[in-house]
Amino acid sequence: MDPSDSWGYGPAVIRNFLRAELTSSVSHGGEGLVHGSKLFGSGDFDTPLKFLHYTVIPPGSSIGLHGHREDEELYVLLEGSGLMTVNGSTYRVEAGDIVLNKPWWRHGLRNDGDVPIKAIIFEVGIPK
Repeated sequence: MDPSDSWGYGPAVIRNFLRAELTSSVSHGGEGLVHGSKLFGSGDFDTPLKFLHYTVIPPGSSIGLHGHREDEELYVLLEGSGLMTVNGSTYRVEAGDIVLNKPWWRHGLRNDGDVPIKAIIFEVGIPK
């Protein structure tokens, strides 16, 4: 099939984040372990989207303060609540919140609650 003759071609790409195998690591120098799975990487996209992660932050753990030079990063909170620090200011965030971190903004997320924070995090490169 000639791609110019149709709206698209190829099989759907479907991944289930609830069944993804999680790995554990210290994230950006944060406290405790954070569990996660890289659901999609840059090779999966035809756009500047760099990755999509499913992340679980247990109570007392955190993603340490960090920044991205030429990328924007979005945190989509699915469950739990915690403290999101962006450029030195700290905000209470909860399930349903979406946090946008622009290039060069230092940010981190700490779970100060009693239940895990579950989030989808994705990063988009700035077109050059």
